[in-house]
Amino acid sequence: MKEFPEIIKDGDIELRRPAATFDNARMTFDAVDSNREYLGGFLAWPKHVVSPESQFEWLMKINETKDHWLVYVDGKFAGAVSFVHMHRTPEKRWAEIGAWTGPEFAGKGVATRAVKMLEDMAFETGEIERVQLVIDDLNIGSWRIAEKLGYTLEGILRNYIYGGTKASGDMRMYSKLKSEWKK
Repeated sequence: MKEFPEIIKDGDIELRRPAATFDNARMTFDAVDSNREYLGGFLAWPKHVVSPESQFEWLMKINETKDHWLVYVDGKFAGAVSFVHMHRTPEKRWAEIGAWTGPEFAGKGVATRAVKMLEDMAFETGEIERVQLVIDDLNIGSWRIAEKLGYTLEGILRNYIYGGTKASGDMRMYSKLKSEWKK
């Protein structure tokens, strides 16, 4: 299996695998805590971010998977992007990408570019045939990311019980196949 890089750059955007440090724990906690209402409108996980200590534990856990990156714009922390699920076996060859940014970065293409960077990495491995995005049905900004990147709306998952939903209960399933991918 191909290892993903620690740092991925695209112009002013840099994705960095988060080191399990108290500074990173404090930074990510503060970003979530100060934007809890904004993030919690479409995501269930912000309610689990209760302290810098809980964030430190999360950083320790995700360092084992090596599938998460913090997003920086011109050196300023903006959010995170990850492979929520990654299956690189002959039987299962798909990945799911999730991303979030603070409200000051919304509508500026930051999340779109971060998702595209992970999409490219997934398909470049040669081990992934499908990338999917599962998006809260009320999260129009994230629909736009999927559509801008050429993902196909496969349908609405009605009253879908999913870790990423909170607001509507319905989720949109978008996908892109490797045969549709253009770097």
